[in-house]
Amino acid sequence: MYVARRAEDAEQAAEPSQAPSSAPASVSLDRATAVGELRIAGSIAESWSNFGSARANAAVTHGKWQYEAHLGTAGIQQLGYVTVAAAFTSEEGVGDCPDSYAFDGHRVRKWNVTCTPYGEAWTAGDVIGCALDLDAGVMSFTRNGRDMGQAFTNIRRPLAYYPGISLGYGERCELNFGERPFAHPLPGYRPLVASPAGRAAAAWLLACLRRLVLLLVSGAEDAVEAQALREAGVAERLASPLAARLAPLLASEHQCEGVLLPWLLELQDAKPGRDPSPGPEEADPGAGAPAPSPALQLAVQLLSQPLAMQRVQPCWQALLPVLARCVRAAPLLGPKCRATAPALLALAVGLIRLPLVRERWLSTPGWRDAYEGLMTLHQPTPRDLEVLIPAVQWMGAAACKPETPAGSGPDKASAAHNPRHVVRENEGAYRGACAALAAAAAAVEERHLELCAVLAATPTLLTGVPSEPSTRLSQFVAHLLRKNRGALRAMPPPGLSDPLALRSAFVALTRLLRPALEGAHGPLPPFPAGSHFLTGLAKRGLDRYGGAPRLGGELAHLEKTAELARAKQALQAAQGAGAQLAARHTERLCSAEAAAATRAAAWAGAALGGARCAGAHLALLLYLARLLAAAGHQAALFPYVPELYVGSLVDGFHAAAAAQALTLPGVPPPERPGLLLAAATRAAVAFVARRFADAAIVGPDLREVLLASLRRLLAQRRCLAMVEASAESRAGVIHGLLRSFHGRDWLAAKDLAHVLAANPALRARLLDRLFVMLNWALTELAAVSWELDGMAGERASERYAVSLARRVAGMAELAAALARLLEFLAARLPAAFLGASTAAGVNLARLAETAAFVVMQAGRALLRSLIDALEAAESSASRSRSSAVRQDSGDGQTLEGRANSGLSSGSSDDDTPEEFLDPILMTPMVDPVVLPESRAVVDRGTLARHLIASPTDPFTRTPLAARDARPLPELRARIAAWQAARHRGQ
Repeated sequence: MYVARRAEDAEQAAEPSQAPSSAPASVSLDRATAVGELRIAGSIAESWSNFGSARANAAVTHGKWQYEAHLGTAGIQQLGYVTVAAAFTSEEGVGDCPDSYAFDGHRVRKWNVTCTPYGEAWTAGDVIGCALDLDAGVMSFTRNGRDMGQAFTNIRRPLAYYPGISLGYGERCELNFGERPFAHPLPGYRPLVASPAGRAAAAWLLACLRRLVLLLVSGAEDAVEAQALREAGVAERLASPLAARLAPLLASEHQCEGVLLPWLLELQDAKPGRDPSPGPEEADPGAGAPAPSPALQLAVQLLSQPLAMQRVQPCWQALLPVLARCVRAAPLLGPKCRATAPALLALAVGLIRLPLVRERWLSTPGWRDAYEGLMTLHQPTPRDLEVLIPAVQWMGAAACKPETPAGSGPDKASAAHNPRHVVRENEGAYRGACAALAAAAAAVEERHLELCAVLAATPTLLTGVPSEPSTRLSQFVAHLLRKNRGALRAMPPPGLSDPLALRSAFVALTRLLRPALEGAHGPLPPFPAGSHFLTGLAKRGLDRYGGAPRLGGELAHLEKTAELARAKQALQAAQGAGAQLAARHTERLCSAEAAAATRAAAWAGAALGGARCAGAHLALLLYLARLLAAAGHQAALFPYVPELYVGSLVDGFHAAAAAQALTLPGVPPPERPGLLLAAATRAAVAFVARRFADAAIVGPDLREVLLASLRRLLAQRRCLAMVEASAESRAGVIHGLLRSFHGRDWLAAKDLAHVLAANPALRARLLDRLFVMLNWALTELAAVSWELDGMAGERASERYAVSLARRVAGMAELAAALARLLEFLAARLPAAFLGASTAAGVNLARLAETAAFVVMQAGRALLRSLIDALEAAESSASRSRSSAVRQDSGDGQTLEGRANSGLSSGSSDDDTPEEFLDPILMTPMVDPVVLPESRAVVDRGTLARHLIASPTDPFTRTPLAARDARPLPELRARIAAWQAARHRGQ
C-alpha cells in the first residue's frame, strides 16, 4: 500500500502534458489524404512512387507544437506543415502550394511555393524536429537537436495546420507525434499526442528498485546490509511489489523508451560501491565490457519474478525495437550524451546475453528488422565531422585553426604569432580526435561481433523443414539476403537495408568465419557454397542474386546457350562440406577541400576500415579465390558464377594491398598477418593470371577490369615473381594476352614466337587484329598530320593545335609499336608470310598493302618538304619561278598534284570487268570461290581474312568454314588470261 500511495503521489506531482483539443486518440498519417503509392505501416512511411505525400489526421490552430521525423534514408523528403487546402499531386507535395511549408535536407532548401537555401544537409538516421509556433507565426526546424534557425515567419493565421510529408521514390522516415518521448524536445513546445499517465510513478518505482539493486551489489562497506537482504529471499520479497506495480506502467513504448531505457543504461554502467549517475566530466561509457554488469543482471532478475513474469514480458519485447531506433540515431561520440552508439550497443549485448531477455526478444515477429537496426551506424555529415574533429592537419599544410570561434587571452594571442606552436597544437588535437573516433568505432564493431556471436550460438526451433536455417544467425543472414534481393538492379526497389548496416553485418560475419576461412580446423572446401550459383534458376524470381549478371552473361542468355543440366552435374561432382559467404565491400571517399577530405579520411579509417577486420578481410579474399578457382575447373558451372564474386576478389585485393600502406593519425595500423596476406595474394594473382582472358567471361566491363588488374599486378615485383614461379600462371598470362589483344593497352610477353608457332589459330587471329589496328593507326596519323600541316598558315586556336600535335605523337607512337611487333613476327615466323597456305598468302598481301601505304605517305611528306624548302629558298626577285612550280602545267594539274598522282598511280581497277572484282574489297580476284549459302563469288584470300574475325558468311551471317567454299577453276582461268593480256598491253 505504501508503494502504491507514493507512486500515485509522484504521478500527481508531475506536470501533465496536453494535446490539441481536436486531436484524436491516436495521431498518424491519414491514408485518405495520401497521394501516390505511399505505404504507411504504423508510424513508418515509405514511398514506392515518384512523389508520395500525406498529412496527419490531427491539426493545430494555436500554441507551440512539435513532431519529429527519424530519417530512414537521406534522399528527397519535404517535411513540414500543410493546411487542408493543400492539393497533393504526383509532382507537388508539402511546401509546393500556398499555406504549406517544408524543409528538405537533401537539397538543403526550405519550400513555400518557391525554395530558398536553408538549414543543413541531413543523412540517414538523423532526427528532424518540426516546430510550429502559431502564437508568433514562426516555423523552425532542428537537426539532431541543433536549431537551424527560423525557416518561415508571418505564417498566415488563423488556420488549422496539419503535419505533412512528401517523399521521393524509395525514401523512408518514421514519424513521432508524441507516442514516444522526443529524442530532442524543445522547451515550450508540446507533442500532438499527450504523454501517457504513469511516467512519474514508473520513474519513482525504478529509482526505488535501483537503490535496492545497488545495495545488493555494493562494496565491502555495505556488506552487512547486503548480506541481510540476500538471506531468506528478503530482496525478492522487497522487489516483488515494485515489479508488480511497474509491469503495467512499462508496457507502453513511451514508458519503455522514456523511463526504462535510461534506467538500464545507468545500471549497465554501474560499478559496485559507487553511484552510477554520470558526472559532468565523466567519459563516454561505450568502452565498457559487453557482458551484463552485476547490477543489470540483478535488476532483470528482480523485474522478472514469477508473480510479474507475464506482465513484464511485453516490456522486454518492446525494448528491442526501442533500442534499435535509438542506435540508428545515436552519435558515435558524445561527451554530453550518455546514449551514444557504443553505450546503447553495450546495453543491447548485455541484455541479450541474459537467457530470459534473449528468449523474449527472439520470439518477437520483427526481431530481424530490429537486429538490423542494431547493426546500423549513423553516418556523419561533413558538418558533423567538423564538430567531432574541430582541428585538422595534413602533410605540407600550414596551420589550420579550429573552426570554432577563437577565444581571447594571452595564450590565444601568442599562439597566433607562433605558427609552429599552432601547427603542433592542431596536430595533437587532430590525433586525439582521430584516436577517440577510432576507439568509439572499435567499441561499436566489437558489440556488433558480440551480437552476431550470440545469434550464432542460439539454435532455432526444430520445424522439420530441411531448408530451415539451423541458427538464429542463419535466419538473420537470410533476412538480409531477401530484403536486398533487388539491390543490383539498374533502379533498386525501395525498402533496402542501410548500406552501413550491411557493412557492419559483413564485417561481423567475416570475423566470425575467419577461423574457418583460414582453415584453423582443416581447409574449408569451396563447395557446396557454389551450389548457390544455380539455386532458383528453374523458377523465375528465386535467384539468390536478384538476376545479377553472371560471367557467361545474363541468365536469359545462359538459358539459350548453356546447358543447365551439365552445370548441375558438374556441381554435384564438386560437392563437399563447406559454407557460403560472398559480399562486395567498396568504400568511396569524396573530398572537396583538404580539411573536409582529411576528416572524411579519418572517419573512413576509423569506422569503415578498422584494423580489426583487416585479417578477416584477407581470409575472405583467400576463400573467394579458392571458390572461384574450384568453379573454374568445372567448365559447365563457371559461366553461372555471378560477376560480383570476381569483382569482389579484384576490388578487395587491391583495397587490402592499399590498406597495408595506409596509416592515419590516431588510427591503429591494419593487422599485418604475413602468412595470410601472402596466401591471399598468391591465390588472387593466380586466379587473375589464369582467368583474365577466359572465354567464359563475356562481360566487356569485367574483362577490362581483369586486364587492368593484371597490369597492376605485373607492375609489382612480388606479384610478378608469383606469376613467373608458376608454369600454369605463366602460360595463362601469355595465352590470355594473345587472346585478348585488340589494339588497346596491351602487354608484351616472353616466348611470344614459341607460343604463336605452336598455335596457328591464335597466330591467325593475332595477325588479323594487328593488321587492322596498324592500318587504322597509320590512317589516323596521316589524317591528323595533314590537318596539322594545313593549319600552319592559318590563325587557328593554339589549344586545338596543341591537341592535334598530341594526337600525332600518340598515333605515331602506337603505329611504331605495332609496326615493331609486326616486324618481330615477320622475322621470327617467316612461314606465316612465305608459306604455301592460303593464310600465308593473305598475310603477305596485307603486309605488302601496309608497306605500300607507308611508302606512299612517306613519299608525299618528302615531296611536300622539298616544295616548302624550294619556296623558302626563292628570293622575291625569282618569285615568278616559284609561282611556275605552283601554276597549272597545261593539263590542269599543279606540280604537287602531279607528284601525288604519280605516287598513287598504279594498276587501275576502273577497266576491270565487274565479274572479276571481289565484291568486298572491289579488287581483282586471284582465286575466286563461291559461297554455299549466299551464292556470292569472292576471292579466297578475302574470305580467309573475313573468317579470322567472324566464321560466318559475310552476306547472310550464317556459319561458314573455309572448306565450305567451292572453287571456280573456269573463272580463275579467265581472270588469269585477262591479267596476262593486260600485262602484255602495258
